[in-house]
Amino acid sequence: MRIFGAKNTISFKLISAILLASSIVTLFITAGQLAFDYLTDLNAIEKSFHLVGSSHVPAIENALWNYDIDLVTTQLVGVKNLPLIDYVELSTDKGKILATSGALPDGRTVANEVRLQYTFQGKTTYLGKIKVVSGINQLLEKLSRKVLLIFLMQFGKTLLVSFFIYLIIRKIVTQHLINITDFLKNFRLGEDKTDLKLDRRDVPLFIDHTEPDELDTLVSVINSMKNSLRNSFSQLKDWNLQLEARVEEKTQTILEQRQKMENTSRLTALGEMAGGIAHEINTPLSIITMSSDAAFELLENDELDKDEMKRYLSSILTTVTRISNLIRCLRYVARDAGRDPFDHHSVIALLKDAIELSQAKFKQANIRLFFDENQSDIEIDCRAVQISQVLLNLLNNAVDAIDDLKIDSKWVEIKIQDDADHVVISVIDCGSGIPTDIAEKIMQPFFTTKSVDKGTGLGLSISLGIIQEHNGSLSIDTNSPNTRFDIRLPKKHVDQQSIAA
Repeated sequence: MRIFGAKNTISFKLISAILLASSIVTLFITAGQLAFDYLTDLNAIEKSFHLVGSSHVPAIENALWNYDIDLVTTQLVGVKNLPLIDYVELSTDKGKILATSGALPDGRTVANEVRLQYTFQGKTTYLGKIKVVSGINQLLEKLSRKVLLIFLMQFGKTLLVSFFIYLIIRKIVTQHLINITDFLKNFRLGEDKTDLKLDRRDVPLFIDHTEPDELDTLVSVINSMKNSLRNSFSQLKDWNLQLEARVEEKTQTILEQRQKMENTSRLTALGEMAGGIAHEINTPLSIITMSSDAAFELLENDELDKDEMKRYLSSILTTVTRISNLIRCLRYVARDAGRDPFDHHSVIALLKDAIELSQAKFKQANIRLFFDENQSDIEIDCRAVQISQVLLNLLNNAVDAIDDLKIDSKWVEIKIQDDADHVVISVIDCGSGIPTDIAEKIMQPFFTTKSVDKGTGLGLSISLGIIQEHNGSLSIDTNSPNTRFDIRLPKKHVDQQSIAA
């Protein structure tokens, strides 16, 4: 465990910042002090060089002029003994060494040469030169020892001061922040009624705590916020109960309205077909009437033509069967099938029922309907009435969409595709597609491109809901050159609620 806590604590971050800042300051101070000492030593060397020139050179020149070698040697030793002087050398102008004192230092050196001359009777004679050498390595070694000592002392002082700063911060700030954090972690809205309190009795004596500080202000704000939250939670709880009651009430209302809208949409679609279906029924009724009249005429003859009678009766029976099928389909599609069980049904049979009901509308609009009844049949689990309602809605929409097109041949085609575990039923018309901006909204409730007397805008929305209840999808194929709606249904129905449970 770290002495100053984990990395993510304020104490550790404060100590790290203090140590870093102090170390940088210590480094700069130490570097400045060492630079000052180095320059001071160099200045001392320069002073020694200057002292050689001012005090020792005249005596060396005089002794050298008088050939007093002992005195020259004594003077060189005196120069060598000056502070920071390591080596002294006396030589001629041609480089011949006459005398030395000391040893030439290794490494970097600082040297100074002074030319020796003597003036006698107005004539100056050059006697040679004296070279004074001082080693720099000794200065650098002394500075290196000094830098380590200074840095260790400064770092130790910084570490000690930082430790006491950490203890003070922990005592005054950090431990109270921890208490505040624990209080907020354990706070339970609507349950905890206790206020936050900090024990500030252990504040160091040298700190004045007679007036509230930032921590006291923070505690006051937290308690005020907590009380406000508790009151708000209580109000929210009451509002939530009221809202739940209202949502339940509104949900029931919406379900009822949806049921009414579905019925309205279904009745509207049936109303649109009423005229065509009436025509489809009136025509067979005329056939029945004429065949009945002809049969009565045969009965009045003395010689009854049985074959002719059978022909009239067969025509009546066929026509009645057709009327019966129309009425059966109409009653079948018109009823509410929302609670019907899912059962096996033939896709072709479902399509034939929808086509039977919409056939009159196609004839009146002079639109051809293409559907291959002899193709391979597929069975699916579904609510047959609801699927027939969706198919009828798509067929009616196709007729309405292309009825006003100015083209010679208008058509609608129905296709069935077996797609593994699903079946795809496509309703395609000769239109050139649906614009993107309309396609994005076309299945929204009450959105319609028809006139007010032709549509409510609920058909596709209700159809989408029915298909989704069958775990399928209803979509527009935007890649088709013509307007195409695809119904994708699973062959086997799976109850999603039972799976979720």
